[in-house]
Amino acid sequence: MVSAGASAEPLAALELTGNCPSEGELATALAARRLPEGAREFKVVLTEFAGGADVTLVRLPGEPVLERRVQSGDCRALADAAAVIVEAYFVELAASAPPSGPIAPGNEPSVPGAATAAATQPTAAPSTPPSTSPTPANATPVATTATPRPPEATASTPSGPRVDVTLAGGAELYPEHGSIAAAGQLAAGLWLTSALELEAHGMLTTTTTSGSAPNRVSRTERRIALRANGWLGGTPQLAPFGGFGAAFTSVEALDVPAATAEVAWSPVLEGGFLLRQPVGSGLALGGELGCHVLLTQERYLVEPDGEIGKGPRFACAALASGTWSNR
Repeated sequence: MVSAGASAEPLAALELTGNCPSEGELATALAARRLPEGAREFKVVLTEFAGGADVTLVRLPGEPVLERRVQSGDCRALADAAAVIVEAYFVELAASAPPSGPIAPGNEPSVPGAATAAATQPTAAPSTPPSTSPTPANATPVATTATPRPPEATASTPSGPRVDVTLAGGAELYPEHGSIAAAGQLAAGLWLTSALELEAHGMLTTTTTSGSAPNRVSRTERRIALRANGWLGGTPQLAPFGGFGAAFTSVEALDVPAATAEVAWSPVLEGGFLLRQPVGSGLALGGELGCHVLLTQERYLVEPDGEIGKGPRFACAALASGTWSNR
């Protein structure tokens, strides 16, 4: 059995996706734990996600035996937690391994004087359970070949893909018109990998006015888009994003009697940065700073005057956000 005092041995390999924790931080944390010699038959796979990491222990050549999820924004704390999980696995194996019985005649260890002692002293039948005292450090641990109980090994394994829902609000600036609108945004994201999120969102702005009398035009922009967020490691989490979509804008000439609102649409390209800071299990606060370009510029035409103005070519938004995640 593996004793609590067994000397630490390295694992076969460390495989990390992301840089929080780093390979050095994980290696240091594992070196501080008491792992048996049989740990060299295993490797640790650590996959980072926004706000934590998935820890998988794999028996070589490729049999996953343990999966756990750890949530923390502290990279060193993630490394320490992963090391504790790995150590606990081997302790559990040792505890669940069957105790060894009496040594059969003829299989005694080759120690000087052992044969003489066996010949002169009768072997008494054991009257107590086998000893559970620690195994010497140079003994081969028998627990390394045991199979963990499947229900316990997978009890905290997450199921299904990771999904985020974000609600954001702030201001959108139209530099060409010198106007600002309040903006609200609702987004839903699907994580394709531990660092790549595909997000769909819709935005609604309040009405702004461009131009001056008698050529004033009001516009209210609604926008839908699909974008990719590439999350970088560390805390708070930072992600550049880029995407495309469409803007649907309601425009109306304010100084034309009996004017009716018209809807114009344009393809849209957008880009910017996201910031998130985990604040609890599955919750994060953050912000967004980005701009979008309208590929088709609006033209405001009235009869008989003709064109009285044009819509903005681009706009930029600054938003504060709150995000819920199922992991």
